[in-house]
Amino acid sequence: MKLSKNQSAIKALQVLEVTQLNEEALNNAHNIFCNNEIYPEYEENRHVLKMFEKEFKCSVSFAYDVNSGWARIINCSLNVVPHRIYGLELQKFFLEEYPHLLEDGEIMTGWYLDNYILSPIREFVKNPRNITLIDLMHKCVNTWVEACSQDMKEFYLKENFIELAQSNGMVFFTDGTRVSTHLLQNIFDI
Repeated sequence: MKLSKNQSAIKALQVLEVTQLNEEALNNAHNIFCNNEIYPEYEENRHVLKMFEKEFKCSVSFAYDVNSGWARIINCSLNVVPHRIYGLELQKFFLEEYPHLLEDGEIMTGWYLDNYILSPIREFVKNPRNITLIDLMHKCVNTWVEACSQDMKEFYLKENFIELAQSNGMVFFTDGTRVSTHLLQNIFDI
């Protein structure tokens, strides 16, 4: 049908909540979310690592890649003099120099990853082994990476996407494309 200059076409569009989408549309909506939504906890996670570096006078370089599942450690170097100590001597070092970090809780930043990055040290102090300080620092950083990777994977899970969509009132077209809140406000003067 050809419209004249004064006529307009109105197409009815169905807008659905995430739980109303069929499986194909839900998969499409989830894929769009995974490809476009930025992982929101990156700065908090990075802050934990920065505080760890500051506390232990170490430097950690890592590569961050959402597609590969968070990060990988490139290098971890210590500027602390006794980096070759181990066993009971290392336990004594932590008890004397870092007693405030041995307490349970998020004591560096207030973020839950404090517990993860410090857990190898806390476990070591309870049960000292023949491990050097540098190896223990590597273990701490690797534990942090694993926790960050797990958190990121959980963020992008379909179940989490559905929960976020419901709690944030997201709506979608029947193909799973998210409807812009701005568009809805303009159409319905919300």
